[in-house]
Amino acid sequence: MTIYFYTLQKKICKKIADILEENHNVCCIYTDENDFYTAVTNMKKYPDLLLLDYLVFDHDTFNVYRYMNEINCKIPLLFYNEPPSIYLTRVQHWNMILNLYYTDSCINIADYEPTLKLLSSLVNSKELGPYISLLQIPKPYPEDEKKDSFSPYINPFLFNEKFPLIQKHISSSLYSVFCILYINRKKSVSIEEIQSLLHERNIEVTINTIYSDISRIRSLFRTSDMTNMDIHKTKRGYCLFIDDE
Repeated sequence: MTIYFYTLQKKICKKIADILEENHNVCCIYTDENDFYTAVTNMKKYPDLLLLDYLVFDHDTFNVYRYMNEINCKIPLLFYNEPPSIYLTRVQHWNMILNLYYTDSCINIADYEPTLKLLSSLVNSKELGPYISLLQIPKPYPEDEKKDSFSPYINPFLFNEKFPLIQKHISSSLYSVFCILYINRKKSVSIEEIQSLLHERNIEVTINTIYSDISRIRSLFRTSDMTNMDIHKTKRGYCLFIDDE
């Protein structure tokens, strides 16, 4: 079977094409729309299958199947990375597309089954699947997530807008410690946990440095009228409080 790819992901499609070719297929990969269109419309012998990247079109405004019918191009076309259906397997979905759009073409849809099964196993494989856009069915969000878990992540734009004066008066490293205490406020966070959360933000500091940073932030809070926050020492660490919360 002769297969033409049109994709934005040349490297991963090359991996797929190599395995398809090991199984008696011939593949050609295009990454330029004009080159792909010219090749498809000017060839004397059509390929057996066109495999397209779902991201190359705006599907809200352009129906590629309708367009191919309008230009009288009857080459079977599928999207190798179309978002998965929860009701059909990928092969079932592809067979449905072939039956829907190409039953009047001179093709035997059963002949496509082995190649489609191989293609499905490749794009769903743990080796290739994570590198192919749009393939992943989302994992369920864990319902039993620990309420006391700590987060190192913040929206920098929100913080910069909310605490511009604080940011101006302390260094970037101090500000990172403050951000972690703030986003985990009303929780007691240990020095070790702060160090780990800073590490997740690619900030490497010693335990003594964190002690010093907290002391300096607390002094700023207590000697300045620009904030109503304070940091309290607890049995297991430090906790940031805001008076009006």
